[in-house]
Amino acid sequence: MARVLRAYDCYVTNSERPEIVEDCRMHARKSVEDAVEPGSDVLVVPDALDTLLVEG
Repeated sequence: MARVLRAYDCYVTNSERPEIVEDCRMHARKSVEDAVEPGSDVLVVPDALDTLLVEG
């Protein structure tokens, strides 16, 4: 996750504690619609903290 945060903006939606999300250098938004600008390139990763992303 630390490597991802160095290279990309990460948004967390629907958090019960958005202040903790912000403290972890991520962006808290209420919904996906609030987090994504139309036309953006987006990678959605459900359960992202339990998933290992590998560049292939």
